[in-house]
Amino acid sequence: MLVSAAFVPATPLLVPEVSAGAAGELAALRAASINAVAEVLRRAADRVVMVAPGRSTGAHSGAVSFAGLGVAPEAARPTKDELPVALSVGQWLVEQLMGRPDEHLTIAHDATVAECQDLGAQLAGSAARVAAIVVGDGSACRSDKAPGSFDERAAAFDQSASDALASVDTDALLALDVDLAAALQVAGRAPWQVAAAMAQANDLDLVGALHHRDDPYGVAYFVATWSRG
Repeated sequence: MLVSAAFVPATPLLVPEVSAGAAGELAALRAASINAVAEVLRRAADRVVMVAPGRSTGAHSGAVSFAGLGVAPEAARPTKDELPVALSVGQWLVEQLMGRPDEHLTIAHDATVAECQDLGAQLAGSAARVAAIVVGDGSACRSDKAPGSFDERAAAFDQSASDALASVDTDALLALDVDLAAALQVAGRAPWQVAAAMAQANDLDLVGALHHRDDPYGVAYFVATWSRG
């Protein structure tokens, strides 16, 4: 049963060693993300899972690493076993609180809604009290300088997604258009739909809150939490 969830961005720019001179610009987003994860870790859960976007669906183990991003060796920390970048971001946030999830998972970027629902149901049933840390971004098409360039559809998509996260509208999250999300380079679509399925797999009422929303580099970043009412 899902008892709480934290939704945080997937951008490595949250890590000061990666963002370097831009670290100050993202201070509020970083603080909100850490606080959201702290809220989840504070709640008594039998199992904590982290779900992030990836090339494929599966479990991962290893250490945080940003070795492929051109950062200093002490931040890169290359090891034989490394977490993928999005999971590394989530794990870095957890490590600021001296914690570690029980399981790290990626869901494929192109996973179908049905595949997200299947994984969500499995995770929700994996323990009596399950907490989730969900890593993912909104659209990457909010401005001309965005990674995906400007797309006029991005604002409406991001508004729908952030409203759904804030209100625990699981039906709206599961209704997010897979093809449109791909066109807008939305990294959070599949992880959000996994979380929605987790919430629908039990009868517990969850209350949502949106703690931060911004798009400083043309990418939409959301920080939200779900918890028991």
